[in-house]
Amino acid sequence: METNNLILNPDGTVLIGVSSNANAVIIPDGVREISNGALYNCTSLKEVTMSDTVTKIGAHAFMGCINLKIVKLSNNVKTIGNCAFRDCSSIENIELPKTVKEIGDLTFYGCTSLKEIDFPQSLSFIGKASFYGCTSLETVKLNANIQNISFKAFNVCSSLKTMYCGVKNIEETIFDPQTFDGYAYHQCKLLTDNIRLCEKHKILGKFERIELDPRANNNAVTNELVDTVAEISMTA
Repeated sequence: METNNLILNPDGTVLIGVSSNANAVIIPDGVREISNGALYNCTSLKEVTMSDTVTKIGAHAFMGCINLKIVKLSNNVKTIGNCAFRDCSSIENIELPKTVKEIGDLTFYGCTSLKEIDFPQSLSFIGKASFYGCTSLETVKLNANIQNISFKAFNVCSSLKTMYCGVKNIEETIFDPQTFDGYAYHQCKLLTDNIRLCEKHKILGKFERIELDPRANNNAVTNELVDTVAEISMTA
């Protein structure tokens, strides 16, 4: 089934591909899924707009779309698959909807123009190397409900200046030991209102500058943490 250069499955609910070198793609109402590799290596693509009926973006869906700059996600996307936007090196900003629960492995790997990412409260899982090599990424805001940040998720993010970590469920949250490997984070400031997060997850000792929210219990700062962090301060 073909509609406006889009190749859909017989009932029109799954986008399978595009029939020509499109510059802009509008995914219409009724499409619920973008299939694996649907627009893989579509180097002519510059803009994509998704209908709010889309709930799933498959693996490798937009991988290698090196000129893709504008992405307007469906407000109802729940899952973004492995490598979905890998090597989309022109994307500067992407707004994740409030429904996203999971970002797959290598999803934004090599998105070298991406500058900022704000994770919605719905997100609980960040996959392996999902932002590896995002060398323009300056700000990351982790929400209170993150449960798992996987292997090398933020490796080689060499421009990272500020990371806000609002994780609350400390005992159940998993930081892979190599989540932040591959770059010396002396230039990045970690902002948090929960010092126990830093004590529980030693990986956060890679950040030499930690700034605590005034609500944090300053008496809870241990000597061990002070020994591994160059600067601990309170926000105004």
